Amino acid sequence: MVVPSYRSYLINGVKFNTKAQDDVRTIQNSGVYLRAHTMQVASAKDKNLIVFNMGFYGVIQEIWDLDYQKFRIPVFR
Repeated sequence: MVVPSYRSYLINGVKFNTKAQDDVRTIQNSGVYLRAHTMQVASAKDKNLIVFNMGFYGVIQEIWDLDYQKFRIPVFR
């Protein structure tokens, strides 16, 4: 199976680029931020779970387009 990969991808009018594409352009848009509702503990010995909104930041290295016949999903790595 072959998965198409892209250097840029347009989603809802917003263009996302890979880091390699950003390196040769003046406008950069390879950074992504996700806020997730997650459970965490202070240490391995801690038994009290705390529900917390946590932010994650990353830079897009690759963009794949997964085709499931009935729908398609872009995946950022």
